[in-house]
Amino acid sequence: MKLEKITVNIRPRSQWEAIDVGLLAGRRWFVGLWLLWLGAATPVLMVGLAVGLLVSDTPIVWGLVIFWLVKPLYEPPLLLWISRALFGEQLSFRHTFTEIRRRTTLPRIIAVAMSRLTPYRLIILPVLLLEGLSGKTRRNRTSLLNDGCDHILSLTGACFFIELFLTASILALLNFLIPHELQNTSFTMFFAEHIQWLMLTCYVLSCSLVAPFYTTAAFTLYINRRVELEAWDIELGFKKMNQRLSKPIGSIIALLLISTLFFTGGAWQAQAQSTSEPEAARTLIAEIKQDEDFGREKTVYRWMPRERPEVPEESAWLKMFEQLFERIGGWLERINDFLAVIIRPAVFLAAGCLLGFMLFRYRRLRSWLTPRYALKSARQPPSMINSVDIRPASLPDDISLACGQLLSQSRFREALSLLYRATLSQLVYHHQLSIQPSATERDCRELVRSARPPHEASFFDGLTHAWLLCAYGHQKPDHDQCDSLLSQWRQLYQP
Repeated sequence: MKLEKITVNIRPRSQWEAIDVGLLAGRRWFVGLWLLWLGAATPVLMVGLAVGLLVSDTPIVWGLVIFWLVKPLYEPPLLLWISRALFGEQLSFRHTFTEIRRRTTLPRIIAVAMSRLTPYRLIILPVLLLEGLSGKTRRNRTSLLNDGCDHILSLTGACFFIELFLTASILALLNFLIPHELQNTSFTMFFAEHIQWLMLTCYVLSCSLVAPFYTTAAFTLYINRRVELEAWDIELGFKKMNQRLSKPIGSIIALLLISTLFFTGGAWQAQAQSTSEPEAARTLIAEIKQDEDFGREKTVYRWMPRERPEVPEESAWLKMFEQLFERIGGWLERINDFLAVIIRPAVFLAAGCLLGFMLFRYRRLRSWLTPRYALKSARQPPSMINSVDIRPASLPDDISLACGQLLSQSRFREALSLLYRATLSQLVYHHQLSIQPSATERDCRELVRSARPPHEASFFDGLTHAWLLCAYGHQKPDHDQCDSLLSQWRQLYQP
């Protein structure tokens, strides 16, 4: 992406101003965008009508529902074309659809279809299709862009109501175009056999007229947000400055022009003073006031229509709208019945899936619902920690007596090992300290510091330090130090 080729003025704008820029771009490229939208939407509409013919006797309802649900699938060609056109590249229709097919994958199709559920879809689609992001990176990027594009909600709502208004306007225009000989017949009777097809055609035509403006306005919101986040205007300014400074001839010409203006400024000032004398101005004003065009009155006669009494009569277009709304009401009832047929099995299916998921994850659900004290009582303590057996059954009945005997025999390693195992056993089995079987000496020391009293943590630090020096450093501990550790152990753990 080369910023110097962009065809619009890059600067931070308010969201409404960015939408205005997008509407101007949509007006400029309307024909191309309109044809692209028709090329993408027409096959989908045909598929929807074909599905309706296969499964129901009301294909128009199916066609309309499918057409409305997959609206985001019509917008990627428009986004790709606009993204290239803003940077001075005009893609052909064939190249546009070829590029869309090249970028289309099944996960992207699913993501584009699911974006129908959010009004921010035209902020999501550029991230998905143009930036090519996916997964957590795409979600973070989309969240960042959405924070500064909240006006797209108003844009989406406005375009929705404009589509409905255009549909009603086209139907009213067709009513006005009925020949004079058929004025006594109502609009719905004139198109009695094809009213639903006519309404569907008018709605699709309205969507095609709004889509180019909606897409370009949303895309300029996306571009404006990127300008704010990535400072495109500053980058482009530095590039232009670099280009100017790289041309010394231009600088010399500018210097000569400034010098010329400086030396000729006195002459221009004298000329301005000579032509702006107060007396000359007063004379000119007096001559203008003496002209016939000032102070002259003129009487003008015009033909005006006579006021005729209004004859109250029932309007034909009012009848047309009443019958039209009756048709729309019946159509909405059919859609309601259709959605009821679909939603009810979907609710039961979702409930079954939820029940199956809960049964499948019963253990974790049970752990969520179990109180903390019950979890502590149900937790099984480990029998080994870092390959050290800490079960009470593996230890002597009288720990202090056994350690004293080992110390009297100068078997310091065995004495410290027994004291360390006994301490871990006391912490795990009697004080319910949660220690993982793979925990190292350092991990155990950090757990004791965070969960036990300071004097107990201080004792465990000294014991761990002596044990590490003896076991791994092969340094023989002092006899007095071992006696001190044994004495502290008796005070802490021996009843």
